[in-house]
Amino acid sequence: MRRALTVAFLALIVLWSVSALADDGSTNEHAPDPNNRYDRIAEQQRELLAPGVSAVMNRGIFGITDTGQTFAYADGSVVLSRAQVQLYVDADPSVGPVLVRLVLAHEYAHVGQAIRYGTFPSASWSRDDVLVREAQADILGSGWLMAELMSDNQDFVNNSPILPAMELMFQLGDGEFAYAHPTNEQRRQAVRFGMAYGTLRFWMIGFQNAQLTPELHRGAAGIIASLSPRLDITGADGEEWDWSLRQARKIVHWRIEGLPFTAESNVQTSPDKSNFIYSITYSNHGAKAIPLDLSVQSVRYAAGVPHDGRISELDASKRYRIVVPANSSQTIFGSIARDSSLGWEPELIFPPDPRSLYCLDEEQTK
Repeated sequence: MRRALTVAFLALIVLWSVSALADDGSTNEHAPDPNNRYDRIAEQQRELLAPGVSAVMNRGIFGITDTGQTFAYADGSVVLSRAQVQLYVDADPSVGPVLVRLVLAHEYAHVGQAIRYGTFPSASWSRDDVLVREAQADILGSGWLMAELMSDNQDFVNNSPILPAMELMFQLGDGEFAYAHPTNEQRRQAVRFGMAYGTLRFWMIGFQNAQLTPELHRGAAGIIASLSPRLDITGADGEEWDWSLRQARKIVHWRIEGLPFTAESNVQTSPDKSNFIYSITYSNHGAKAIPLDLSVQSVRYAAGVPHDGRISELDASKRYRIVVPANSSQTIFGSIARDSSLGWEPELIFPPDPRSLYCLDEEQTK
């Protein structure tokens, strides 16, 4: 069954690669048919998603398309492809409906963007800005779903193929639709951030609202204390939008392409092997100052596959906001936790490594 599910997901790559943004009408759209099994499942999954994202689900209609693609519209409407629903459900009736909910969460994240920012991507937007909105929708959509799944049944999340399936869903990458979506690795990074944020959101909500048993309450405090600094988020009201936009920009390397800077590093391991100690010098070879928002990350990779982002753990992350003057350089120093337990291979990742998180710092360019 797992193999059938994987084949079905891969077959959906072309379908879902264009299932993101639209600012004009599409054809063959109609209300869910109560006599159609797949339409009923789509409606059920939307209702299950509603408690966590109700603020973005009341702007427009929800519809089904027989032959078109899944889309979110500027007026808040979402239209879901029946073929997409059918493929998921037929591949695995236990997990497929949850993945329908993931697609809906991604689309409603686009609706939330329109509400939050008052704008909706169109053909006049730069490719960089479109990619940022897509990565942000990946982060928020997977985060909302993760929190909702954990509130439903934490054991189901921990003991089902939903986690690798969620990652596979976002491996759409550049390919044929290069303008519309980030690369495979960037989408994988986005969904991993979203899943981690969803876990943090679940525990934060339970902790703040006293919805946990005393034992879980104590455990939640530790989880929050561990995840919050690694994700660089505190959990304040409304923070998820600013945080997810910042992370999305850094994931897609927003407005970085072609900037004339290089990096030289000196990375060592502490005597007890518990920390990386580093200095990284960024040199600007251009005539204008370059403001950077970047992260230095300590990551553990499974032995034998050091560059496979699907099998990794983030140990620690440090954020830096620096300005590299024209024809000059700027050096950052620091130490960060390093964990080589259980056979993992630790690695320090920093810009301009393609896996690293960095972007032009918009605040410092104003």
